[in-house]
Amino acid sequence: MSKTLLNGVNDMLTRVGIVDANGTLSSLTNAGKQLFIDLSVQVWNETVDEVCNMMGIPHIAETGSSTITLVTSTREYALPSNLVQIRWPLIDQTNGRYIDEYPGGYQQMRVDQQIPADWTGMPYYAVINPTTGYLRMETAPESTENGNAYDLFYDKDLVMDTYDDTFPFSDATYRALLPVVTEGWERRKRNDFDIEEYRKHLSRALAFANKVNRRSHW
Repeated sequence: MSKTLLNGVNDMLTRVGIVDANGTLSSLTNAGKQLFIDLSVQVWNETVDEVCNMMGIPHIAETGSSTITLVTSTREYALPSNLVQIRWPLIDQTNGRYIDEYPGGYQQMRVDQQIPADWTGMPYYAVINPTTGYLRMETAPESTENGNAYDLFYDKDLVMDTYDDTFPFSDATYRALLPVVTEGWERRKRNDFDIEEYRKHLSRALAFANKVNRRSHW
């Protein structure tokens, strides 16, 4: 059975003596222990990110989807707030068209388009404008392109913050990570850190993750 964030917080706070078996938390909100809970959630997220990045393990529901609909004379479009990276290309599944990443990125687009207003019509490339954070098309759509919808797939910026969020690895990996998270919590809260203990259990957790969950990077 997959462990939840609430399991992780309870198990870790039990190890450091903040809660006991008879007084485990039923939620991530507790007036008397909120500081300990918040720190536990933070350390769990940092540890999960570290393990997932090292092993290429996907977060649960790490991929998001949205739609970019072209509007006449509009070159820039808002992106989802939790977007980390676009999975190119954008696809218009109605008309069978693609919008791919602009070769050379935003700076190259600036160099190529000395008079941006001259660039109109069907866009085939786009790039994120680092100033606005919007998706900037290579051209401003005209009336014939108005309403064309493109599917956007992207990697999310994920954080575990709900009590029933589940960990993206096996229970064996979870158990191996408990001492790792505990050392991280002790270092921040009590300035007490055993680097050898940390490394030993992190190595064990990575070994479990490698056997069960490993995949190649996209």
